Amino acid sequence: MIAVPELIAAVSVSDRITYPNGDDVQYLEVLFRCHAAGGAARVNDFESVEVGWHAVDTLPDLPDLHERTIGRIRLGLAAQRDRPASFAFSGLDAVLGPVAL
Repeated sequence: MIAVPELIAAVSVSDRITYPNGDDVQYLEVLFRCHAAGGAARVNDFESVEVGWHAVDTLPDLPDLHERTIGRIRLGLAAQRDRPASFAFSGLDAVLGPVAL
């Protein structure tokens, strides 16, 4: 599938995640709204076992679709070219710990 980015819909930071191997991470998330420009959807690597297209109004009924994912989809759908992207920042304390400025 060839996806063409239309705009940045949101920029946020994930919650902290600790993986079973002990890695403690936090991700900078940039949400792009894209449109399909050709090709076919297919599994490309080991991270996915199945891909498919679904109508937006059926997404909440898909198994294992997290509410945060649904929220990202809603942000992407609501984004408009004449409106700035949505930004979320948890604050310096949440990112760096208590800091004396």
